[in-house]
Amino acid sequence: MSPHRPSLLAAALAFAAALTACGQNHIRTGPARAGSQQAATVPGAGRAAASATTTTAPPPPPDAAGTAEGATSAVPDAAAATRARTRATAFLRAFARTDLDQAAWWNGVAGYFTPAAASIYHYTDVVNVPVHQVVEGSARLAPDTTPYRAQVTVRSDIGTYTVTLIRAGGDWLVDRATPPQ
Repeated sequence: MSPHRPSLLAAALAFAAALTACGQNHIRTGPARAGSQQAATVPGAGRAAASATTTTAPPPPPDAAGTAEGATSAVPDAAAATRARTRATAFLRAFARTDLDQAAWWNGVAGYFTPAAASIYHYTDVVNVPVHQVVEGSARLAPDTTPYRAQVTVRSDIGTYTVTLIRAGGDWLVDRATPPQ
């Protein structure tokens, strides 16, 4: 056995103890719930870090609606809500233009998308688009709509689409169009 092995082991143990003593007295054990401080203490850390200040758990991550779990979301003002419904309907109307060739169809829908969505939907082949008609005046905001993220349901000839929009400045841009189940 090398004469350096015991000193390496001692150094590793000292390093681990130093990390524990440097305020790392809580480890998250799962997703935090709004208003809770779900944490587990590291064994022995309480003695080593008795003088360390305790921090609260970070806020919970946004859910699919873009709001923190348990938080109430504000709704967009009436004008923004109208623009979201109008934009979702206009997009779905353009998306349903399967009578156009690929280039013309893409030119008709590309301006509605967020940059990320455009990079994904760019690969959509117009012959695979199942919707052909939109029921005008059918757009409704979903309850989880916020001032910056809207979910708009729009009826079509194949059922109800859900169009997810992201507010960028004064415009609503399409992030996703989910066909009926």
